[in-house]
Amino acid sequence: MNAILMSRTRKQAVTNILLSVNYDEEKDTAMNIALLSVVALLEDLSAQGLVRGQVGTVLENWAPDVYEVEFSDESGRSYATVALKANQRMLLHHEPALHRH
Repeated sequence: MNAILMSRTRKQAVTNILLSVNYDEEKDTAMNIALLSVVALLEDLSAQGLVRGQVGTVLENWAPDVYEVEFSDESGRSYATVALKANQRMLLHHEPALHRH
């Protein structure tokens, strides 16, 4: 697939997700995820070759509760970048709950 077609396909996928989001300002404020946060996928995305449990990094916040997440191998090579809604991902924590702000 050439880069222009992939870019159009990705933009259309993001647009479809944005149109399907029900905005809840209170929930968004409570669930805001910082860029470069680590998240786990909560469902299989077979079209993108991703399975539940794979770990990715938040690259962008497209809209309330819609984040662009990059999945990379252990060498840092990206193998998938997808827009995920809140119910498709879980924020991972690398420190005890007592130290979180």
